Amino acid sequence: MRISQLDEDYDLVPSQSHRVASLQRKLALLDKALDTAADAQDGQQSRRVAA
Repeated sequence: MRISQLDEDYDLVPSQSHRVASLQRKLALLDKALDTAADAQDGQQSRRVAA
């Protein structure tokens, strides 16, 4: 959220706007990877409980 606010609250030069957009893309990828890893771990734990 703080990174999104940078672009909204400040008058950034184009290079700064590109950097903010790049950071947002990287954070979205990281968030997705962490969700996938957490889902995989949850699946492994539920299989152990069922066994």
